[in-house]
Amino acid sequence: MVGDENNNKSNRQYIVAILFGVIIFLIIIIPTTILLVKNLSEKNNPTHIHYTRVNKNIYREHYELYQLNILSKRNPGQQYKLLGDFLRRSLFNASNYERYLPNCPIMFSLTSIDHPEDWRAMIFGTLKYPSPQLPHPYVCFISVLSEDRQHRLGSVLLNHFINHVMKANKYVYIQLHANYENCRAQRLYHACGFLCNEFKLNGYPEPHDPQYKFGHMIRMELNIQNIKNKTDVCSNPKAIEISQQEKDKYEKLCQTNKPTGLLQPCQNITS
Repeated sequence: MVGDENNNKSNRQYIVAILFGVIIFLIIIIPTTILLVKNLSEKNNPTHIHYTRVNKNIYREHYELYQLNILSKRNPGQQYKLLGDFLRRSLFNASNYERYLPNCPIMFSLTSIDHPEDWRAMIFGTLKYPSPQLPHPYVCFISVLSEDRQHRLGSVLLNHFINHVMKANKYVYIQLHANYENCRAQRLYHACGFLCNEFKLNGYPEPHDPQYKFGHMIRMELNIQNIKNKTDVCSNPKAIEISQQEKDKYEKLCQTNKPTGLLQPCQNITS
């Protein structure tokens, strides 16, 4: 009897020791391993940008779509510098884009196949820009490298941003700005259903983009309720239906602050 009790006591101690070891393993070893793997992952990704493949589609036979997220880091300046360099390269100017990028956390990029770090076209936006003048989801920047233009990559990116906003199912408008003389951009935005609702004389601060004679700015707005087929937005005119009454309203708003006699640089942008 005494021997059995000693054996039972020994077994209980053995079981307690095993349970204690398991607890120590769960509390210390697993979190430590996860941290080491995370650190190794960031070490192998010196730009500290995480890429998530959005879908399995191949766009225009040469491009894949990724969402970009800046990894946790005390000083994200390096990442914003890389993104700013892309915008300066693709937009042909020396603007300080790093100043605005922290306010534009939604980032999508079309890249070369199997090379997510090889950005060919990018869009930056936000669901809420920190400005009372911009209360709606906002497209901060959209740009395509010169050698990749004429493939309608801007349409793909803008379509995806619009669909990203629509998933939240609580927004009515999406806004953006464009230079009054930037006809290429205005043509794209009109194809996606955006209409001008504000003109601002010299709205872009000096020095404005040297590609254009003036820094006049227009604000454009998309009414999401006009979208009838979200898949074909930007590629099929029938995907959006805008009443003539709404078009007239926006045209009146766009002309409100425009000086009399100011030339219209962009003709037939809705065609």
